[in-house]
Amino acid sequence: MSFYSKKKFNWPFPKTGYGKATLILLLSLYLQSTLIPAFRIGSAIPNITLVSIVVLGLNYGAFKGSLMGFLAGILMDTLNGAALGPYALIFMICGGLSGLLVTKIHRHHWLTTLLSVLVATLIEGFLMFFGTWKLGFSLFLLRYLTASLVYNGIIAIPIREAIYRFMKPESLPIANQKTKL
Repeated sequence: MSFYSKKKFNWPFPKTGYGKATLILLLSLYLQSTLIPAFRIGSAIPNITLVSIVVLGLNYGAFKGSLMGFLAGILMDTLNGAALGPYALIFMICGGLSGLLVTKIHRHHWLTTLLSVLVATLIEGFLMFFGTWKLGFSLFLLRYLTASLVYNGIIAIPIREAIYRFMKPESLPIANQKTKL
């Protein structure tokens, strides 16, 4: 009787990239909490974690996108020292909505990513506005939302390209499904 199996060990999730997706989210959370606040304009900063969640949601689908968004949101809330939940809800909604586009449109096109990031930024902005009520609506539009839309729109495509080069989306399970154009 031997304690060692002679069978080759197979990982439970071959070619799904969960480890790489986790690494991307942890790196984006680290950068979001340390380096990115230095690029603040007014009250707006670029949200690379939101962009990463949208890109991963487009490639993994609605359920996995919302799950990754929820977990990244809990970590973001913990790093910010605020109440647990706001970013978890926002990132979960944005990851799930971007994941719903997987079977509807061509998700590997750069315009899909850009529009998804802009919609996610709008969702984030309005949920944060209605959750805090710190500014009047006109100041919110001028100082926060427009700057956030410009910031996230500028960084969306470079972050998408970096994630695609790191992840190689052809190896993801959804990448082999046919999409409707």
